[in-house]
Amino acid sequence: MSSPPPPSERIIIFGATGKIGTYITSAIASASPPFARVAIYTSPGTVKAKAAHIAALKERGVEVLVGELTDEERVREVLGKDSHHDFDTLVSCLGRSILSQQTTLLRLAASRSSSIRRVFPSEYGTDVLHPVTPDPHAEPPHRFKLEARALRSLSYTYLVTGPYADMYVGMTGRDLVTRDAEQAWDRAGGFDVRRRRATLLCQTSPSPSSSSSSDDNDDNDVNDDGTDNGKDDVADDRIALTGMRDVGRFLVASLRLPGATHNRALRVHSFVTSPREILREFRRQLNITNANDKNTANNDNTTPWTVRHVDLAELQARERRAYERGDPEKGLFSVRRIWTSGGTLYEGQGGRDNEVLGDVQRETLEGVVREEVGRQMGGEGDGEGKVG
Repeated sequence: MSSPPPPSERIIIFGATGKIGTYITSAIASASPPFARVAIYTSPGTVKAKAAHIAALKERGVEVLVGELTDEERVREVLGKDSHHDFDTLVSCLGRSILSQQTTLLRLAASRSSSIRRVFPSEYGTDVLHPVTPDPHAEPPHRFKLEARALRSLSYTYLVTGPYADMYVGMTGRDLVTRDAEQAWDRAGGFDVRRRRATLLCQTSPSPSSSSSSDDNDDNDVNDDGTDNGKDDVADDRIALTGMRDVGRFLVASLRLPGATHNRALRVHSFVTSPREILREFRRQLNITNANDKNTANNDNTTPWTVRHVDLAELQARERRAYERGDPEKGLFSVRRIWTSGGTLYEGQGGRDNEVLGDVQRETLEGVVREEVGRQMGGEGDGEGKVG
């Protein structure tokens, strides 16, 4: 489509109950002013397995259309211009396990029988224009996203968010069902609040005096209150992160601005930080908690952190070994290598596109870390820490 379509009014979402789909669907359902119609397409198995979640969506006015993603006739019926549905926009939130179906879905959306005029393919996360190594075809989700980019008969917007802040500040691998998931934080970066362990990804190796594998030597660049004393710049490489709530907010803003977002990839972020800053924020918050908690026996935040560093060369070596072994975590190493090498910043490439969407409410590092502390210590966080 060469000219922008009208603003989106009737939206259908695929993959609505997945990890990022949950946040996107929530943002669309709660948008103000509301969209004329919001529906999700989901499988009978999901309706049964996530009954409470589906019921909550219905209470919010979201229509639930049931069918298998592989049932092309059912999908064609739902997207048909002659049906009573008459959706104008398709938002795909398909996850890695079913991303192979996205190309067929987009082709059905672009067919003559479809009412869809605008699509948001599942592009959230790392920009697929960054090459994965050693072979792009060895990482199927990357290939499927590139296939989606080749289909351009409808108005499209690729929302490229970079790494999710909520996951980057957590324990890498906690959602991986592999024999090595427990050690994934150690190999590919992460923050373990309970055990006070952190693996920081950096472009270059720290000097021997600042490197640590079992000691908290990284404390020498942090004051007692968690603030920086400027002594060391190890793991201070900048990285742009996006909160998962913000992915939904950015998408809603994109839906409202078809002219500005027509036929383009939007590279957005919540904030820019570094592994070192993240660790510093964990320390600062835990020190504050400790100062305010009289029962320190049950809240020992004075325990020093064990800090390890993984430089880019080691990360690349681990990535190569993972591909050679067919390790399920190989894609994890690829994206972490891209992020660590500056792949979220787009320096010299026009930067990021937040200004295109205007003043969108965004998460902050402080808020994301606070929620992660609550999550790892047994709560769910308080949801605060956002700026308008």
